[in-house]
Amino acid sequence: LNISPNPVEMDHKIAINSDILENGRYDVDIYDNAGRKVFSTNWIKKEINDKLYIQIPVTLPTGNYRLCVKNDTQMVCESVLIR
Repeated sequence: LNISPNPVEMDHKIAINSDILENGRYDVDIYDNAGRKVFSTNWIKKEINDKLYIQIPVTLPTGNYRLCVKNDTQMVCESVLIR
């Protein structure tokens, strides 16, 4: 899973790209350090080079988060720093 930029500045978009994920529908969630889900969206990956762009909500405080992309058979998580 490739997240860029990382760290991300508040009010900016991040791009998620992953060649290891099969095409299909995914849930994309961001969790804080306490494990609470603080953001959620869906993504339908149609091609190997598809990217998902996420606008970071201004309500998220700066800090470390866990971004997870999952479907019924796969789950990939990466750390992301928001500052």
